[in-house]
Amino acid sequence: MTCLNRFNMCVCVYIYIYIYIYIYTNTNYFFQDKEEIQMTVEEAIRLIQIHERARQGRLRAKFMREIRQQQEKDRLAANRGPPTLDPDLAAIRIQKVSTL
Repeated sequence: MTCLNRFNMCVCVYIYIYIYIYIYTNTNYFFQDKEEIQMTVEEAIRLIQIHERARQGRLRAKFMREIRQQQEKDRLAANRGPPTLDPDLAAIRIQKVSTL
């Protein structure tokens, strides 16, 4: 990063800070009363149920995706068949393992 880019970045940061301070001190933007949302107990329960059902659906979709990926991996392994080795190489590997 060149010196000029750093300078421009610092100037931008200072401008944003200045604008924020101006808005904060000269307006009521941050202190406006928020309108409270009134809902019945039934509406609240319904909202919670909808979100819980969505969460469970996402979790189920994740599990199903993992199952499909595992099945695909198993299918590809079955298509490849068992690994084949040269008999001489297999004998060398067995000898290496037995010497340990």
